[in-house]
Amino acid sequence: MPFGEHARLVERSAFSPDGKCVALGSFDKMIRVANAQTAELVAGPFNREHEVTAIAFSLDGMQIVSGGLNGTVHLCDAHTGVLIAVPLAGHRKFVTSVALSLDAKRIASGSLDGTLRIWDAAETGVCVSEALDRNEICILCVTFSRKSNRIISSSGDGLVHIWDVEIEILVLEPLTGHIDPVMSVAS
Repeated sequence: MPFGEHARLVERSAFSPDGKCVALGSFDKMIRVANAQTAELVAGPFNREHEVTAIAFSLDGMQIVSGGLNGTVHLCDAHTGVLIAVPLAGHRKFVTSVALSLDAKRIASGSLDGTLRIWDAAETGVCVSEALDRNEICILCVTFSRKSNRIISSSGDGLVHIWDVEIEILVLEPLTGHIDPVMSVAS
């Protein structure tokens, strides 16, 4: 079986910034990193306590952030799987999307519980902002802007929000026009 032989569904995948590797998060509670050309395992498997439902690399490719079915977010070394911070807990339902700021100091996470959280990844590991609480309208995707000063989020009600990270407010009124959930956004 290609890409590290996961025992269960591979829920999420992400390319490393250089495009040489793919991180795979699975319902078998494992993260594997494979060569994108040969599918050979280059790191892992890294065991997590719950099914992996979201995954992303840091800009330098040295860290992987993942979200789980239990609502936690993990930041680990991409080569060893060693946790860099304690598991970040706060979402009431599973994590649907994760992103790291360019400097890897902040993590954004979205959840089926309708919250978008911003975490301090560099020092304390605490939630520094619950920028969005949509009252159970699920957040499907989050990403940082190229300058890491804004976060774009999409949701199950078809809306797209753009947030200022520092002052924690909407930059614009929600972007509308979709009649179905917006599954993905990109910077």
